[in-house]
Amino acid sequence: MYADYHLHCEYSDDSNEPMENQIRQAIASDLDEMCFTDHVDYGIKRDWDDPEGIIIRHAVEHGKEVDLVLANVDYPKYFTALNMYQKKYASSISIKKGLEFGIQSITVDAYEKLYASYQDDLDFVLFSMHQVNNLEFWTQDFQKGKTQKEYNDEYYKEIYQTMQMFHHYSCLAHLDLLARYDENGIYPFENEKDIICMCNEKRGKINCGKIKITKNK
Repeated sequence: MYADYHLHCEYSDDSNEPMENQIRQAIASDLDEMCFTDHVDYGIKRDWDDPEGIIIRHAVEHGKEVDLVLANVDYPKYFTALNMYQKKYASSISIKKGLEFGIQSITVDAYEKLYASYQDDLDFVLFSMHQVNNLEFWTQDFQKGKTQKEYNDEYYKEIYQTMQMFHHYSCLAHLDLLARYDENGIYPFENEKDIICMCNEKRGKINCGKIKITKNK
């Protein structure tokens, strides 16, 4: 079976690609199954219905000033669209409903609440870490003032700690994400082997057939 379980569409604030375009492309690529996993990043982003409103960040991209909208998935619209496309393309491809949780130890309570609200809608959850203590990697805020060893040690320890606190996920995503934003070059996995092995032992599992989220012990 050919499948892709890490896809983002227009319901992620970092993507403009329409959901239906991705479905058509998946069918054209002969995929049997696909799962949308749009981003949720509590701590640095808010929900669309948050009474405090969404966050706008002023930034410079490619030499131009831009306003970045920082918001989580609009859950009702997202799941409504997925249900519609599941029916529309049922004879061509299996479409699963997922989310990518950009979780931190300080935001576990928010994800517990989110999971409780939408667990019946979810087939799959990615456990990801995009920031620590609300300090993002891509902006270098997390790495600032630390040695390469210090920020790598803290990153992997935070993943392991959070995995012990939150259990409603299917798969650990891009464990080496920090390397993408490491301006000091490649930091060998061997230097973090013990903690990485501990994370691996705690990782989520997927049941075959209908995808189910299983709790880690």
